[in-house]
Amino acid sequence: MPSEILRQLRAATLADHQRLERFLALEWRTSELGRYRDLLTAFLAYYEPLETALGRLTWNGSGVDFEDRRKAGWLRADLAHCGLAAGAVGPRAEVPPVPDLPAAFGALYVTEGATLGGRQILRGLGASTLPRRFFASYGEAVPERWNEFLGALERQAAASAEASAAIVRTARDVFAGLRAWFQRTLPAAL
Repeated sequence: MPSEILRQLRAATLADHQRLERFLALEWRTSELGRYRDLLTAFLAYYEPLETALGRLTWNGSGVDFEDRRKAGWLRADLAHCGLAAGAVGPRAEVPPVPDLPAAFGALYVTEGATLGGRQILRGLGASTLPRRFFASYGEAVPERWNEFLGALERQAAASAEASAAIVRTARDVFAGLRAWFQRTLPAAL
């Protein structure tokens, strides 16, 4: 049974998540190398500044080893496999502020949740030769890593009503920011 904070997050971000998925049209974007490379580049240009902001916080005692949850390196590896040089990514997105751990947990709700969706995307890639390190994320350990994150999230949310509100607010801001960034940098799906 989902915890109270998970129910709040799901309800508060459902519409944002659905709009983002509709715009991304992942089946179309993963059907051709150029579109796939553009998708990974857009993800990197958002994840990298977000991870930089998250990396400025002190995670000790939070129940999360943030360094072990960074994903920009996976994106860089996939882009290198696609033939894109490390410095060729272009501008980076402006990301929502993450001034404290509750806000950081809201941001991680989005990026860690994406590891669950990545499993579905992997199935859609089938036998294609497209690189898949980013979408493979933690491999078989995705459910375990998600559950570890949820435990830490619940403890963070239990600290106060303000902490819960910051978690939900930042998760919504990250979803909205991702969608705005993708709409700005990716062509609409055909």
